[in-house]
Amino acid sequence: MYAMVGLPYWMRLLAHGIKAHCLHPHDIPGTYNGARAALLSMIRATININRRVAIFIDAVTAADNPRGIAWLLGEDELPAGVQVVMGGQQVDDKMAQTLAQDRRVLLTPEGVLAHAPQKLLRVQHAALAACAPEAAAQMLLLRPMQYLERKLYVSKHLKLVNIELGDALLSTLLNKPGLVSITYAGLLVERMCSVDMDTVDIAKQIDRFPGDTEAILGSRLDELEMIFPRATLALVLPSVALGCNSLTMEDIMAGPGHTTVARGACTHGVS
Repeated sequence: MYAMVGLPYWMRLLAHGIKAHCLHPHDIPGTYNGARAALLSMIRATININRRVAIFIDAVTAADNPRGIAWLLGEDELPAGVQVVMGGQQVDDKMAQTLAQDRRVLLTPEGVLAHAPQKLLRVQHAALAACAPEAAAQMLLLRPMQYLERKLYVSKHLKLVNIELGDALLSTLLNKPGLVSITYAGLLVERMCSVDMDTVDIAKQIDRFPGDTEAILGSRLDELEMIFPRATLALVLPSVALGCNSLTMEDIMAGPGHTTVARGACTHGVS
């Protein structure tokens, strides 16, 4: 889940990313136009015959852009040597077909809740297509992971932390329904890393693992209550939720409580 944040924030975030990685001395203005100009200036100053710039933007459709402003840098104004890779939410065509067949669905609260976000999402896609028409025509749909892909992902990442499972245990793990999602796969590997492989029944532990992303995140939050006092969590978690995708490590370390609590919260998934 991603927080909806305004366009000035997105442009400032991109500009600060270039500044941090390329060590530019530029000041980043707080306005959208100022940050945009600074970003373009730093990109042009960075690129040369031996140096390129690659920009990765995830959840680009989560920008707070209800008016459909073409806010990203346009394909025609980016200099040669820049590559921008964006990820975002796909429009649900089935919902649009349902709405086209019977528009009375919008007269119900359920219909409004289901279709209003899709309408805003279409506005986002139109705005992005205006900035990058060639890229919009070549979008790549990331489908759920297939069995072999799940096996390769899990085996590789478990091996990196020196965990090897027998065929039977690995097969049980791979049958978790949530593993079609790369997000769930990453959380599951983290969960495996927390298991004491020498003293517990691994098969029973795998059976107890939650089967979807929401459930496994919920279990992580439940575990936090056994690690930190409720008073600490009551102060920290609202800030984390409201600051989704915008909190830096410095922000978290400056939060309520002392340094070791904040660092521990990051380690156990609050961040």
